[in-house]
Amino acid sequence: MLAALLAPAAAAQAPAERTLLEIPYPDMEGLEDAVKDQINAAHANLTAWLRQGEPPSDELAAAYGRLGNLLHVYELYEAAAACYLNAVALVPGEPGWVYYLGHVYQESGRFVEAAEAYRAVLEAAPRDLAARVHLGEVLQAQNRPAEAEAELRQALEIAPDDPAAQALLGEIALARGDYRQAVELLSAALARVPAANRLHYPLGMAYRGLGEADKAREHLVESGAVGVTVADPLIAALERLATGERVYLLRGRTAFAAGRYGEAASEFRKALEADPRSARVRVNLGSALGQVGDVVGAVEQYEAALAIDPASVAARFNLGTLAAQEGNDERAVEHFRAAVDLKWDDGESHRQLGLALRRLGRHEEALPHLTEAPTLAPADESAWLDRAILLVDLGRYEEARDVLEEAHRILPQAGGVAHALARLLAGSPDRGLRDGERALDLAQRVYAARATPGHAATVALALAELGRCGEAAQWQRDALAAVEPGGTDAPAAALRSALARYEAGPPCN
Repeated sequence: MLAALLAPAAAAQAPAERTLLEIPYPDMEGLEDAVKDQINAAHANLTAWLRQGEPPSDELAAAYGRLGNLLHVYELYEAAAACYLNAVALVPGEPGWVYYLGHVYQESGRFVEAAEAYRAVLEAAPRDLAARVHLGEVLQAQNRPAEAEAELRQALEIAPDDPAAQALLGEIALARGDYRQAVELLSAALARVPAANRLHYPLGMAYRGLGEADKAREHLVESGAVGVTVADPLIAALERLATGERVYLLRGRTAFAAGRYGEAASEFRKALEADPRSARVRVNLGSALGQVGDVVGAVEQYEAALAIDPASVAARFNLGTLAAQEGNDERAVEHFRAAVDLKWDDGESHRQLGLALRRLGRHEEALPHLTEAPTLAPADESAWLDRAILLVDLGRYEEARDVLEEAHRILPQAGGVAHALARLLAGSPDRGLRDGERALDLAQRVYAARATPGHAATVALALAELGRCGEAAQWQRDALAAVEPGGTDAPAAALRSALARYEAGPPCN
């Protein structure tokens, strides 16, 4: 649809023949007066053009677009999308409004529509770097890595050193087991943006896959929450429209994303001075304080946010996370349950509630939430694994197998899922569920993708289930040799115990 609207032929359509959407004027309760004035002025300008009967299409499109920009920057996405669609309908061939529409859809989690919008932009402007990278992002979010990689490769043809494209390509390479390429791409991105400490985690995992344990540990220790984004002139221009509290909020978020947490906290405090009743500012300030180690201050801000807005899911979730980190799972359950009650379709809230209940030994209570989590977030490998682990804890092995089979069907490249399924098929306490041949195939594929002692031990487990005890013993010796020499920790002890069983000969399963 959008590609058709961008086509020059569409421009021949008369304005009167175009059907424009009604703008769902947003509820501005809680917004600052300065923000309300901005939006109302833009809406009044649009209304004035509409009253002219047959206004020039370009002027009317600009009026819709200006209102859309303001709604967009203040995160009123539904109304912003309607404005942009009208602007595109009025002036086909102008990719700017479609680009903004794609960004609105991406921010709203509507990845199919976002991909359509970005593709339409790229038909008109093939060398638009931001659109190309964002298209890669939304394709990856849809679990379409091959298509995402193709777009990101084209992005590097436009800008060979773009760190955002390099980083996402590196993560895609890691997921398919191409560790050397993952190291190359992630290292290049990190060299260009050293503050992007989130990249240390996938880089560490790539080094682990290459068997370079020291480098892996070095990067995993440095792992953080700061990512890297593509340079985006249109969105930067959009953010300059903000006024009042929003100016400081955007500055604070930019500093937070770059890992400058003290600066972020300072900007959020300025935003709070502009609007002391802003719950979202208090949530952001709480997050920044948490990052600088001021847990007491973070809790104070989240609780203040809840006093202003009892329906703040973010405040509830963050309070639950802090409680869990401090080992207070009873308190964590209280907050995560409130977050779930406020927003039932939040998969991560369900997952964290289920995990907290599991840690408290309340397995039956945890199960509905760990069942809901992968349903709501099917691309989240951890959600599937947590559900399967709980079912194993409950002795419901057949259900655990079925969950892992479904996860493997949906996420065929997820190594953790394949590994868990291999172990269950090779060593389930319910012997009727065992399938040594399939377990061995899965285990060997996982080991080929990432040669770790744990994965080698799973190959040995599958071989033992098949009665191939000598081969199992050799794989187990290799696994034991790869751990710390002379290790006495629980994993090493478990490896030695299994080795003794394999060396004793059949039956060794």
